[in-house]
Amino acid sequence: MWNSRFKNGKDPAFYLDFAPKGKVRASYAASFATEDIENGLKEITKERIEKIDFIGVREISALNILEDLGIDKGIQVMDPIFLLDKKEWNNMTYEIDKKEKYIFVYDFDGNELIKEISMKIAKEHNLKIYTPYKCDYCDKVIKNMGPIDFISYINSAEFVISNSFHGTAFSIIFEKQFIVVNRKEAINTRMRDLLNILNINDRLIGKKYNFNNVIKKVDYKKANEHLKEKIKSSKDYLDRVVYSENQLGDLNEEKGIICN
Repeated sequence: MWNSRFKNGKDPAFYLDFAPKGKVRASYAASFATEDIENGLKEITKERIEKIDFIGVREISALNILEDLGIDKGIQVMDPIFLLDKKEWNNMTYEIDKKEKYIFVYDFDGNELIKEISMKIAKEHNLKIYTPYKCDYCDKVIKNMGPIDFISYINSAEFVISNSFHGTAFSIIFEKQFIVVNRKEAINTRMRDLLNILNINDRLIGKKYNFNNVIKKVDYKKANEHLKEKIKSSKDYLDRVVYSENQLGDLNEEKGIICN
């Protein structure tokens, strides 16, 4: 949302610039998606973020950016999808025909490394390869995939390979075996920081990978302990924002001000 390499990162609306004076302004899981802000945009970005009363950002690296801007009131919170538990997400999915077991590949880039690893895993474990993208090595291309299809195919997969934040996040929610491959663009911080928070950063791989590490099972017992703590602190943050908004509403009612 605050990625200065794209138009939205330069748009004042994404910093709640439109909010009426006196209203509580809060961000939840706002993302810079990069390691830093372009020098020419630092001053205006700082000015806009400082007007926000509660600053919740998605990545640990975002806290470093805030610190670099001289802003010390930010907190790292989990992406909103983690505020629903596995059972709630399961209730939204449907079962994929399991006549054949498959790897789900979610690849924005047409990444050659993803192709290489997918084919190795498929051969070693006798799995098919499914994807929603154009693919010359896959067994099935899923056409017109929507959000429910997306989570359903992840939920039913034997293994997930992606370079997508939400591909990574839903793999974690559904406790799938998975790996994340670095993207060509400089926006890997979202996946990297999520994996670091849960202490499963070995799931992020690059060109010099070890295949034994790729197929090593994820320890979800420990990862879920970290996740549970982070979800609690994220919900506590939202409670503080809502409580602050309610206080402001009560105060304005006493003054005869109507709040929408």
